[in-house]
Amino acid sequence: MRKTWAIVRRELIAYFSSPLAYVVLAAFLLMQGYIFYLLVSFLNNPQTPAMTPLRLFFGGTIFFWLFLLFVVPVITMRLIAEERRSGTIEVLLTSPVTEAQVVVGKFAAAMLFYIAL
Repeated sequence: MRKTWAIVRRELIAYFSSPLAYVVLAAFLLMQGYIFYLLVSFLNNPQTPAMTPLRLFFGGTIFFWLFLLFVVPVITMRLIAEERRSGTIEVLLTSPVTEAQVVVGKFAAAMLFYIAL
């Protein structure tokens, strides 16, 4: 378990030391700000049907789901590709960790980054 957490920690440091994390975070926050603006404008309009703001708040908008469709691959595509590019995949796979620990550690780091969004 300790080895898996070491991989998670290393991946989270790698996420936040690259500009990709900040670009994804900024785009996500801008999109959420726009959705909040839509929600407030619907709530201020007295002619809006009663269920529209609730549907917007709980179901999200098409912008949220389309953005999510692109964010998850952007977050996860660099996990193994970055190891290959930097040449550390051989070191990682020959270290005393199992492949399952590597996969779980990288998955947990991606999931924690997504939760942080």
